[in-house]
Amino acid sequence: MKNLLITLIVLEAFRCKYNFDKRYEVDEEITDLTNFDEARIEALVAKGLVKVLKDGKESAGNGGGGNPDPTGIDISQNADVVISQVNLFEDVEKLKEALALETAARNRATVVRAIEARIEALVAKDE
Repeated sequence: MKNLLITLIVLEAFRCKYNFDKRYEVDEEITDLTNFDEARIEALVAKGLVKVLKDGKESAGNGGGGNPDPTGIDISQNADVVISQVNLFEDVEKLKEALALETAARNRATVVRAIEARIEALVAKDE
């Protein structure tokens, strides 16, 4: 099995959880992941602080688990992860599909509100 090279790209500056003197700056590439377990990476992605590159390609953010649907948003993940995926999307039609899937499958109020807000923001941006 091939090992993936995982890199985190900082989208918003933040301090290291374990070393408060260490600050990660915007656009910094983090390749030393000794302070980052999978849960920590998912939390940073969910908060919009980093994006994940796997072998130099942007990850959909599902960590390889779950059942991603054709929209690219994996509604089987926890709400924070789904919301972080939603906030990266620019395609209104795919967001509408994701909204229909979420409503039919799990109908989590926070996820539904996040998808609706993202759709509204993109529509307003295009007007």
